[in-house]
Amino acid sequence: DVVAIHDAARPLAGADMFDEAIRLARQFGGALPALPVGNLAALGDDGLTTVANRTSLVRVQTPQAFRARDLLYAYRHAERDGFEG
Repeated sequence: DVVAIHDAARPLAGADMFDEAIRLARQFGGALPALPVGNLAALGDDGLTTVANRTSLVRVQTPQAFRARDLLYAYRHAERDGFEG
């Protein structure tokens, strides 16, 4: 069915957030809450600069929900390829 992954950094995520993530994962294969990125700066060779187009950037949150079969497939391939992370 669906696996939800959560972390201890956001211990107060409500049941409604889990319900919505699970519902959307069943429908689309995966789901996660995301918030718009506010102020953003980047440090490059020329010093501190702002990133011009922030409208397409989000901060990913948890819980993240995925179809269990698809997540297991991804984990197995990551292990096979030597990915650690």
